[in-house]
Amino acid sequence: MNRTSVSPWELKRAVVDHRNQWKYLILFMLDHISPFLTDAAFGEEY
Repeated sequence: MNRTSVSPWELKRAVVDHRNQWKYLILFMLDHISPFLTDAAFGEEY
């Protein structure tokens, strides 16, 4: 089955998935970076 066109529903789902990936990526990065920022700001060990 060879399709060259993408349905609007598929396109919308792809865009939503892409946005969610960025959201989770940002949360993932913040979750891992925040302890280092806290250490630098307060000099505490966790």
